[in-house]
Amino acid sequence: MADLNDIYRGMQNGAETIDENFNKLNTELESTVDNLKTSSTKLNSDNMSDISIYKTGNNVYIRLVGSLSSKVANGNLIGSIPSGFRPSAEWHYDCFGAGELYRVLVRPDGGLQASQDIPSGTSFRDTINYPI
Repeated sequence: MADLNDIYRGMQNGAETIDENFNKLNTELESTVDNLKTSSTKLNSDNMSDISIYKTGNNVYIRLVGSLSSKVANGNLIGSIPSGFRPSAEWHYDCFGAGELYRVLVRPDGGLQASQDIPSGTSFRDTINYPI
């Protein structure tokens, strides 16, 4: 919350103090609105074509929709998360694909990594979300 100055009857420079308070509130409101804006991009991947990334405020959502074009072995990357969308810590997820749960790791360096072998042709329809 903005640090506002007290206003009282008969104070000197009251109009200026009120204007200062309004400017502080306006700056804080603009900052809050900027944090709530949504931005989006595509995840770089050689294995899956339809991976979208959305960021709203401090939350990121990775939408895995589509099929893997090739097998991804345990420890290998599914794709790379662009800067500005990367977490500050590792996040592990179970993603639903082709009737199975597959473990995926989101890394602070931008790696979206398979934590187990995922066969070619596995179809995903899932969303991963984490704070940044």
